[in-house]
Amino acid sequence: MVRNVELFKKIDSYINSLGQIGIKDGIRWRSIFTEADREAKMLFKDFIEKEGLVASEDAVGNVYGRLENSEDYDNVKKVLVGSHIDTVRDGGAFDGAAGMIIGLLAVAESIKRFGSPKIPIEVIALAEEEGSRYSMAYVGSKAIVHGLGEKELNIEDENGISFKNAMFQAGYDPKQVAKAKRGDILTYMEAHIEQGPVLEKTASKIGIVERINGIFCLEVEIVGREDHAGTTPMDMRQDSLVAAAKFIAKLPDITAKISRSATATVGKIKVEPGSSNVVPKKTTFTIDFRDMDSDNLRMLNHAIQLELDHLQENDVRVSYRLAASELPVDLDKNLVDLCERVVKDMEIPYQKMNSGAGHDAQIFAERFPSMLLFIPCKNGRSHSPVEHASSDDMYMAVEVFVGMLRKIAW
Repeated sequence: MVRNVELFKKIDSYINSLGQIGIKDGIRWRSIFTEADREAKMLFKDFIEKEGLVASEDAVGNVYGRLENSEDYDNVKKVLVGSHIDTVRDGGAFDGAAGMIIGLLAVAESIKRFGSPKIPIEVIALAEEEGSRYSMAYVGSKAIVHGLGEKELNIEDENGISFKNAMFQAGYDPKQVAKAKRGDILTYMEAHIEQGPVLEKTASKIGIVERINGIFCLEVEIVGREDHAGTTPMDMRQDSLVAAAKFIAKLPDITAKISRSATATVGKIKVEPGSSNVVPKKTTFTIDFRDMDSDNLRMLNHAIQLELDHLQENDVRVSYRLAASELPVDLDKNLVDLCERVVKDMEIPYQKMNSGAGHDAQIFAERFPSMLLFIPCKNGRSHSPVEHASSDDMYMAVEVFVGMLRKIAW
């Protein structure tokens, strides 16, 4: 493959520029309806316009790049290519961003090489896939595929700011969210870093994803009683954190009994009142659990809830709610096969695989033919400042998408 030097330089420039946005006190975080979110969208719109497309936003802050080359544009189905613009707290520069840039440059290069497409193509930077501000992931894709209701609009962040109030403060109108929903999508294509070590370990340059893990998330609250840390005997305490710790210690065994492939993670925990000399009254935490099998997920959900109910025996009150329940999703076989043919023709080392991480592609796949392509990330690291993907691998993904888009839209 002869390298297009100009394209390679753009990849470097775009990913490095976007990666600088949202860094404060050494921590990168771009979450929805924040200043970092606004700056990232402005920059990506600039990239879009540099590539000769028209930039716009929808009612929830998804950013689009379009080539409106037809009088009948609004009445025909479109190919959508992109990924998400947000990051986790203390995240890396490639999760989401790499896919946005790969999508944009693949579309721009395709138009340069083949002219105007017969089927319209749109680039998209999706809002809040991670759900790091609100307990709601895939905001942008869900708004497009299913729409957002009052329940979603009234969710509050850790500072008590509701989603709809944050929307309003950021200049969006919560009454217009229904306008983000679409039915005119022919197919959705997403590139993403693998977020795991498999591609790098096997020297594969492309991963063609066939299935995406199901993800459930429980939010748990344990309430005991605050007491003096020095005067309250150990056997007379109602310590919410001790009860939580007992459960968390059992979680690996609970998970392993259900499925060897399942994962369960307590990644967020809050203790109140949060003082070194006070017995914790309230402990809240999340449980993220995943598997490729729907029945395993349901059984694991039941087993976890049963164990949480047993915590009442520790003289504490336990409550929980299922905050997310995304079942496993199969991606479109025709798109998987097309991607495989293109990769084979280009003689790129690849493998078919499943995704342990959730992606916007799984939301789109609920209504529209969708595909997901992986590129390697260094040492398999992601959701970390050390996250890295090479420009060479991003370039390869651009070329694969160019090959696919030519077959689909020209």
